[in-house]
Amino acid sequence: MITPLEKHVHALTERVFGRHHNILGTLLSRWPEVVGGEYSAITRPFKISLLHNKANGEEKLAKLVLMVKPAKMLFVQHASSEIVERINVFHGYSIIKSLRLTPDASNEILNAKNKAPLRPTPEVERLAFEIVKPVSNLPLQAALLRLGMNVIVAHQAK
Repeated sequence: MITPLEKHVHALTERVFGRHHNILGTLLSRWPEVVGGEYSAITRPFKISLLHNKANGEEKLAKLVLMVKPAKMLFVQHASSEIVERINVFHGYSIIKSLRLTPDASNEILNAKNKAPLRPTPEVERLAFEIVKPVSNLPLQAALLRLGMNVIVAHQAK
């Protein structure tokens, strides 16, 4: 019988995250439920840093590092107190004191790398060359040729 991975997150993360594995494990596996769909679509929990009380060595609250889509950083920063409150309410006690936001461009970078550049067809290249052939200035002719082909390819992509 196959079981979902989320059933094993706590056991798998215990050795990595120590005695606080439940906090990050829960956040990782139930992030949309913890913060809601609006925030979970643009953020993801990355790391928890525990803040220590140096006087008696007692652990205090923690700082959560969130990976955030770069375009949404200001929005998430503005809503950080609400996100902290949602996390603490979900856990039933105050564990997270603050957030540290880090840009997460991994999806954008991967998507940009996976997209093959659009190329004009040979017929489009010939037609564009015929149109700019009368221009006597060669650098201007080359620039117009590139511009024309890019406009046609962009129009075809729509």
